[in-house]
Amino acid sequence: DWTLTDGVLTVSGNGPMDDYSSGEAPWYDYRYDADTLVLREGITRIGNYAFADCKFTEVFSIPSSVNTIGRNAFENSGTYPSLTVPATVNTIGAYAFRDCGMKTLTVSCKEISGNDAFSGCDNLETLTLDKMTAHEKEKLAITYAELVYNGQWFTPLREALAAFVDKTQEKVTGKVRLK
Repeated sequence: DWTLTDGVLTVSGNGPMDDYSSGEAPWYDYRYDADTLVLREGITRIGNYAFADCKFTEVFSIPSSVNTIGRNAFENSGTYPSLTVPATVNTIGAYAFRDCGMKTLTVSCKEISGNDAFSGCDNLETLTLDKMTAHEKEKLAITYAELVYNGQWFTPLREALAAFVDKTQEKVTGKVRLK
């Protein structure tokens, strides 16, 4: 069951949510109207693509009844400031939070499908880089792309830029520390 009232998408039920393909969740047509998501206790699994492409801007929480977050469940789902995944969640599927704009993430999960569950979450990376390094990295990405496009892979400049990127990624491992 779900409702959308005054920008709040509320989803309730008991047991696992259905899995969806991209663009097929029942609330998908209203994805730009929902600023906030409320998931009620009783849901045990968040289905594949359930909230993909929704544009949430407010903090929401995942209820403690949830034990699994499906593949691509929250992919590209907005710029909410923080998210806490409860310790009851045992599994986070591949690309579950890909390209999300969250800035703070707390996870106590036992199993994450690969290192890609949080891929493209650039705002999480900014927590590990100082402002000037992040700014330079953004500028140099264009130069790096031009070198690759122009077949300049084996040049000293491309190697130097790769070393810079490697240095900036020392603390951005793609791994999530488990509590």
